[in-house]
Amino acid sequence: MNRKKIFQRIAQFSCILVLAFSLLAGCTSAADKVASTKFVPYTQSQIDSTTFNYNFLNLVNQRYAIDLNVRFPVTLSNYQKISEELQKKVLSGELKPDQIQNEYVKIVNNQLIDFANKKQKYMQDINKKALLLQGDIGKLPKKDQLVANQVLNDFITATSDEIKMYRYLPELLQSSVDIGKKTTKANKPPNTVSKIFCITPVYAEGKSDTCQCSVTTEYLSPQLKKITTTCVCKIYIEYQKRIKKVIKDQQKFAKSLAKFLEYVEQNVKPTVIGKGKYQTKDGAIIQGQVIKKVNNVPKIRPAPEKMDLNTVAKVRHELGIPAIGDDYVLKELKYLKSEQTVAVLKADGVQIWGRNGWGADQGGYKAMRTAWLKSGGQRSMSATNNQTVFHAEGDAFWNLYQYRKQHNILGGTATLVVDRPFCTACGDSRGVQQLVEEVGLDKLVVITPSGKVTITPRPGKQRKAW
Repeated sequence: MNRKKIFQRIAQFSCILVLAFSLLAGCTSAADKVASTKFVPYTQSQIDSTTFNYNFLNLVNQRYAIDLNVRFPVTLSNYQKISEELQKKVLSGELKPDQIQNEYVKIVNNQLIDFANKKQKYMQDINKKALLLQGDIGKLPKKDQLVANQVLNDFITATSDEIKMYRYLPELLQSSVDIGKKTTKANKPPNTVSKIFCITPVYAEGKSDTCQCSVTTEYLSPQLKKITTTCVCKIYIEYQKRIKKVIKDQQKFAKSLAKFLEYVEQNVKPTVIGKGKYQTKDGAIIQGQVIKKVNNVPKIRPAPEKMDLNTVAKVRHELGIPAIGDDYVLKELKYLKSEQTVAVLKADGVQIWGRNGWGADQGGYKAMRTAWLKSGGQRSMSATNNQTVFHAEGDAFWNLYQYRKQHNILGGTATLVVDRPFCTACGDSRGVQQLVEEVGLDKLVVITPSGKVTITPRPGKQRKAW
């Protein structure tokens, strides 16, 4: 069998795997690290359903983020890359032409095994978190326990079966060998039996203890016959069963998730107050799939002594912004374009809140663009990247910038609490660190659901005068 047919066989097999994960369209968080978000800790004997919803739905997001970050290696571009590398080896004499086929299958198999091992590792991490979350079912209000327990159990079952499926993949791939075909004269025994995954028809007689084979004979002429042996490897049969079970479990989970979202919807669905205009249960106004107006909460007010995740949760509630978890549901229901983030910044004895999409609260972004962004016309270099400035962190720091400039304040330590982990722009791309430098802080303590970190300005980057 030629290389083209080898590729087709591998591609057919990959389609089965891909199918197992195409049943649900997952939503990924802004962070680009696989399964990096931690849970909000629980200390009380009973937890609020919104907190559970957030942790569970965030876990579902992490599960589907794995598919985006650990890509299936068998692609057309990958075929071309491997082929080009093998052709170079043939031209250099490092590889013989008749070795290309075996070498190609070996490379692809190794890539698939690496893919399976990575998937299995990340899925095991997800499963551990899901099992821990089971302990919180009993802390939910009685009326919420049944639907939450069903969707979580179905999620754990589907995840566990995926882990088992990936565990068997390397063994399946290692059972593959070269492909061949043989046409012989009548009554002359063939001398080869070849197979890949034991599923490719071959023109040869013979059976294997590890395969289930059937043999058919077709006379092409009185002197020539074609003997076709079709073998299906026993491990492949087992693997097919596992794939079918994974698909069945995914379908069951999809139904449970739909019921769960429908149940949660009853508690978070906003009130219609006009054409395309809604009010959340806590008072914020949604229009055009964005929060156009929040409750009248002072932007700057005296700072509390303690700053933690409860602080930002309280401010979020005061603003009327849907709780984390509820905002995800509203996004799924198409009331919101995206989930909402709130930040609270404590510095210089005051507390400043910020939210993503904050331009609606302050008449747009014109002043900020002019003062901070190179494109505004007054700067040779932007204060920070053009994503962070529009996030909740950017909102809080923009107001701190104006406050410090007005009062001629430099130096000191501040605390920033955000109800979601930093996205790439704010964290890895140094967006918040650049804002720390821009407002002249000596140190910033950051608290998010991922934990606590300290950010300091880079040498020579901190503002020294207004």
